[in-house]
Amino acid sequence: MPKIRETHGKIIAKLGELQQNTRTVLADQEQEILRLFRTRLFEVEDRLRKTNTKRGQGTEATGGVPRSWLEKVSV
Repeated sequence: MPKIRETHGKIIAKLGELQQNTRTVLADQEQEILRLFRTRLFEVEDRLRKTNTKRGQGTEATGGVPRSWLEKVSV
């Protein structure tokens, strides 16, 4: 019986190590995905800003809401 308990303890310890390794890997992957998402988001925002500037749509109010929308709501 002591041998079985020792083996059981080793198995539980190894499972704990595997779970911790898995948590670490998943957290790293999540951070990397988040970083890539933010990078892509900023790229798209910059492209959108440049497109709006080229079209002469510098008529945006605060918060990026077009003034024409705000004027329609105020009426």
